[in-house]
Amino acid sequence: MGRRLLLSPTQTKQLCALLAQAVPLSTAAEALGIAPRTLRGHLQAAAENDANADLVALSARIARARARGRVRLVRYVAEAAKRDWRAACFLLSRASPEEFGVRAMEGTFPPASLSFSHSYHTNGDR
Repeated sequence: MGRRLLLSPTQTKQLCALLAQAVPLSTAAEALGIAPRTLRGHLQAAAENDANADLVALSARIARARARGRVRLVRYVAEAAKRDWRAACFLLSRASPEEFGVRAMEGTFPPASLSFSHSYHTNGDR
């Protein structure tokens, strides 16, 4: 029947709460006194055909919590994008890397033939 679950219900709840706050998996595990390697082992075991039902449930809860954490971060960036174009640029590059990612944009702007004749300084120094 495979590996058995070593996390208590309280640890599982605390772990998922941290993950929903976008805390990385290894950091959340360490904060709760769980060896990251043990947690990764649980998640790998959950993917096996003969996985313990508790491990499968844990894996699903972790996946949902991590997704909530990513949604939270995307909301923060989207809110910041209303005030700062760099946040919008970052969000575009992550959401649609094939169109707006660094690799997609290489060599497109500014064109090599474009030259700037003026130098702009904010403090007046040259």
